[in-house]
Amino acid sequence: SLWTARPRTAVQHGKEVAVDFAELCDGRASEAGAGGSRAAHNGAILEQSQILTTHNLAVLIDGLNLENQLRERAPELARQALSWTLRRLRQPASRHAALIQVKNAAYAWRQAIFLLSYCDPAQQLAQSRQLGEHSAGTRLGPAVDGLAHIIAGGQFSPDGTVPGGSGRRFLGWARGPHWYFQQPALSQAGLEYPDRES
Repeated sequence: SLWTARPRTAVQHGKEVAVDFAELCDGRASEAGAGGSRAAHNGAILEQSQILTTHNLAVLIDGLNLENQLRERAPELARQALSWTLRRLRQPASRHAALIQVKNAAYAWRQAIFLLSYCDPAQQLAQSRQLGEHSAGTRLGPAVDGLAHIIAGGQFSPDGTVPGGSGRRFLGWARGPHWYFQQPALSQAGLEYPDRES
């Protein structure tokens, strides 16, 4: 079976590589589009490895036996991560800086999702609704809709979109134009999200 088979490894650039994991990341990176530079292709692959490993947060929480503490603080920490994400995207930036801004926002977004996974369903739904209210009319709308879809029990299609809807997964890397920049910037004023529950 898959769980008892020894993982395939290979040596690349003098380092041992988990071939199956590398192939999985490469396949999932197709969601970032086609074309673009070699750096964008590699960045998309690395991003998928970060997604699949939760940026090593799950290993860290488990290894330090912090699950109970995290469950208590998760709603507050998730709110802070979402607030940081929205503040970061609100900052004016040049074209190159905006690309970095979206990548950093996507990292924080995934940390927020990890933290939301430690919240109960009612807390997840409340945070999703609050996020929707505070980001209405902004470029982040598709990602917010995608998160709401997942919290409601839905799944993304293989291309990272909500079947029949406007929602999508928020990735930082794109091979070609990033969907975030193709959204009309109707309002950046709405990008406010409280750091703490009021």
